[in-house]
Amino acid sequence: MKTIVGKVTVVKENDLFWAVRGGGGGVFGVLTSITYKIHPELPNYVRYVCLYPWHSDSMGFIGDSVLLNYFSNIRNLPRNWGGYLLFNGHNLKPRGVNFMGTLLFSLLYSGDSYTHAMETIKPFWEFHREWSLSIVPGAECRITNYTNFWEYEKTIDDTHYGDQYISNVLLTNQSLDSPIELTKVFSKQLLPGGRRSQGGVISCTSCLIGGKSEDFHDDSASVNPNLRHGWSSMSCGVGWDKSTLKYRNYFLSQIDGWQTEVHTRFGKNVYYNEPPYDLVYWKMAYWKDNYAKLLEIKLKYDPELMFRCHHCVGSDLTPNDGKPIVG
Repeated sequence: MKTIVGKVTVVKENDLFWAVRGGGGGVFGVLTSITYKIHPELPNYVRYVCLYPWHSDSMGFIGDSVLLNYFSNIRNLPRNWGGYLLFNGHNLKPRGVNFMGTLLFSLLYSGDSYTHAMETIKPFWEFHREWSLSIVPGAECRITNYTNFWEYEKTIDDTHYGDQYISNVLLTNQSLDSPIELTKVFSKQLLPGGRRSQGGVISCTSCLIGGKSEDFHDDSASVNPNLRHGWSSMSCGVGWDKSTLKYRNYFLSQIDGWQTEVHTRFGKNVYYNEPPYDLVYWKMAYWKDNYAKLLEIKLKYDPELMFRCHHCVGSDLTPNDGKPIVG
């Protein structure tokens, strides 16, 4: 390790390496090289995709039923499965048929057995496939078996960007004890009478977490333990364009309201990479009880607070005296 004054030292302690694995923000130094241990290729990669409407002229409101089925069965899905549920309240008119809101399931199985994949995805695959948006080309429920991970990865389009303010909650396994409550909390963001007006529509992404990371002890890294043991990182945001820019403050209040509710109900746990900018209790939400140790390590290796960013370890301290910034 080279210090900020140019001195090269060999770090034998594990504290610095513990801190950088979850401490975030590059605030402990500059990483000049890294070695990854890769995973062996698995024989089966099976993707399940299904798109449902929240509401349609022909079926009425079905989104609650779809979301309830997801929350009721996701706990039993084996760790071989990962992926996303994406839902929003945008109005669509494919082929002249009115839809309000969509729920998109995109799950991927990585494992040894195609049979195992098909058996374990049944609660989702067999749930009212006739409700899916089969009238939209390519949107019907489908399962695809890939020969390798790259064959799956090259089909992913992640190039859509825009102005959006987001918030996040790490959902623990305990939240699944009440799937009905989960359904009510998230569905009302999208239904009429929820937080939708002035062109602002909340959209959410539920990313499955846990898996192999659960094999390691909480003390092995500095991340919030709920990122290791939770079941979903749920990020919701509201976006705007030039035509709705004047409602920006209203949109921010939408997300603030959502954030207050979910953090009150399900715990103040936040994924460090998708936080709300104005989060007050960021130390606890990102790192729980690990923050005090992270700050101690920060001041040990960067006492002049050279490496800084918004809501990073030590960001509320002044470089001169190490005291908290007031105001």
